[in-house]
Amino acid sequence: MKLLKVFKQLLIAGMLSVMIAGAIAIPKAYASSCENQGKLCSFVRSEPQPQSGQKWRSSDNFSTSYCEGELVQWHIQAGDRDEPENISFGVALDKPGSDPTVFYSPSVGDCAVTDLVKDPKMYIGDPKGATEVFAVSTYVSKCGYFDHGSQTCDYKDSLPIGQVFQPMSHNTYEPQYASSLAEALDQVKAIEIDIFDSLLGIGCTGSQWYVYHNPGERNNCSGTGLSDCLKDVREWHEQNTDHDLVTILIDKKNDWCNGAGRGPQNLDALIREKLSPDGEDIFYEPGDLVAGGSCQTEPVSMREAAQNNCWENVGDRKGQFMLLLGGSGPVALPGTPNAMIAKYVQETSGDRGLLFACPDVKTLDHITGQPEEFDAETAQSVVCNNFISERMTSTLGDAVRDNNYISHIGVLTTENDCHYTTGVNSYGISYIGIDDFHQEGWNDGRMRGGYNCD
Repeated sequence: MKLLKVFKQLLIAGMLSVMIAGAIAIPKAYASSCENQGKLCSFVRSEPQPQSGQKWRSSDNFSTSYCEGELVQWHIQAGDRDEPENISFGVALDKPGSDPTVFYSPSVGDCAVTDLVKDPKMYIGDPKGATEVFAVSTYVSKCGYFDHGSQTCDYKDSLPIGQVFQPMSHNTYEPQYASSLAEALDQVKAIEIDIFDSLLGIGCTGSQWYVYHNPGERNNCSGTGLSDCLKDVREWHEQNTDHDLVTILIDKKNDWCNGAGRGPQNLDALIREKLSPDGEDIFYEPGDLVAGGSCQTEPVSMREAAQNNCWENVGDRKGQFMLLLGGSGPVALPGTPNAMIAKYVQETSGDRGLLFACPDVKTLDHITGQPEEFDAETAQSVVCNNFISERMTSTLGDAVRDNNYISHIGVLTTENDCHYTTGVNSYGISYIGIDDFHQEGWNDGRMRGGYNCD
């Protein structure tokens, strides 16, 4: 069986090579700008618009079933009137009923790197930037083979906050991962705390914000509520006053309960009270970014501030905290959590809140334009992007890095050295969620560091 599988792979690769060589005549100047790296996996031609009778699909099916590796690099060959670097598209699976989207348009472009998704029936859809038929070929490799050009360096105090990458302890409050928040903070400087508004996870029936993963489960804090977890972090802070900047992701699982005294301003007030009971300014918050940091002139919006790299250096914020607001909700918050996060921005006027809004993003438009549930005004306060791990592409990561935004990706689909290294070197993620925060050896030992280094 193994020999038959190898024979099939060789046969398919040979057939694809012949197809690419003769299926479409494309001047050399319009070939992919990438050098062919890895092994040829698939080939397909796409129309510049959806096929006749289709709303999204622009190509026939292609298969990746017999491809071996972890990563895929996408190559585009364009016609006489187009250039590969201007073309992008999405990818879906051909399934009975509704076809699931693998990569949202236009998140795949020429030279883009993604995880390998194996399926016998995949297709291109919703192409952008093409005026005539173009060809798409994929090459697969093991982790670390594709050189995506991400320049990284060791962690140092002179790095701007927006150019740092590091592991984030996933669900740090769970006893299966840590005996206490302090144990995690001794190892990493980015943690996650999930909060609910009731003990059952639905509605506003509780008297506080509760911390747990599933109803009925305990946490590793000194009590059941967010206030208890924050008190524990404060105690750790008092024992480690010169610690590196600590980032805390508040993963909110319900909508706001303003009538119960648990609205956006209440969350800000609780965090300030518990982490800084003496009123000391120990927070790096949105207003600090807008105030300019290292910039010569004061920017108009948070996005403009980030784009101008107005982030302060991490070394200037020792002994302080930075808060992010996400919301990967279960049944309590079906669909996108972005509406809840957008409300926070609206009610705190964006740069006047304590937490950086970190909504889910799936497409380039969500990063450079408006995330779902945000309007043109509130989008200007979004400089943090939460990626869905199985939908991640280097094209999306490049957009974040090009704008000096920050990003987070939840616990890796497969938690290993390969995927962590990919998160850094191919996707350019700021906060990479991992369960095992004790891990120190991935990415050649560079678990945290900086991007765009001199």
